[in-house]
Amino acid sequence: KSMPKAETDRQARVKDLPTGEQLISSEDAILNRRRIEIPHPPQGLLDVQVRLAEKGISVFEAHFLPDVTLEKDSQFPGWQVKPNDWFWKNIKEGKIPQDAKRLPGMWVLIDGTPKPNYDRGLQMCLNDPLAPILSDLRGLGKITVSNHVRHVPQASRFGGSLEEIEAEVVPRVAQELLGIDAGRVRVPKEIEFNVIGNLHHPEWGQTNTWEWIYDSFGDDGRLFGGGSGSGGLASVGGHWPGSHYDGIGFRLLVEFPQK
Repeated sequence: KSMPKAETDRQARVKDLPTGEQLISSEDAILNRRRIEIPHPPQGLLDVQVRLAEKGISVFEAHFLPDVTLEKDSQFPGWQVKPNDWFWKNIKEGKIPQDAKRLPGMWVLIDGTPKPNYDRGLQMCLNDPLAPILSDLRGLGKITVSNHVRHVPQASRFGGSLEEIEAEVVPRVAQELLGIDAGRVRVPKEIEFNVIGNLHHPEWGQTNTWEWIYDSFGDDGRLFGGGSGSGGLASVGGHWPGSHYDGIGFRLLVEFPQK
């Protein structure tokens, strides 16, 4: 008896996943000019990729981020559009932590979903795997639907505060999609967003919407960046994390520390 088509499709998606050796090879092609030793991806990362593939989710990409502290004048393979002067100035003044310029020295999965252009807050990420979760959270009142973001679509990544993303979206995505501890899921740091954008996704800086960034700013602020009108991948600024803006969205990164 032949298998149902859904099961056949699931097996095909899993079969098409790259092996750990293939992931090392693809990262080495970019990083080897710096003679960076790339470790084998942790089994946990490969397991999450299988879990996502079984659900038909392919936007989470595996990349290795070496343990490197970058400065404004650092030479790093493919690093062309660096964070703006404001970023480096505020690190120097202590308003942004020193570790904001350090890559973590680990494999990560990062959501490679394209960032749409602004459309009066109505813009959506195409084929967004987070859409059902976001729609449900808005329906439950866990993501604010106040007057100035009421027009934002129910399933949109835009209009939510960073506080809501971290408190409500991250745990649901970790449990329902990734099957991993929520403590390993977050929005990317600026240096991660910027470096991955330079090496793999320059289009992240080519649309005029913004994204929440993990790093803290000042006493209670957080970063946001990526808007093409203010420098694209170089663009960084600070906002209160409880703010709701119909032009600021987010993407998620999953950590897989080396043992």
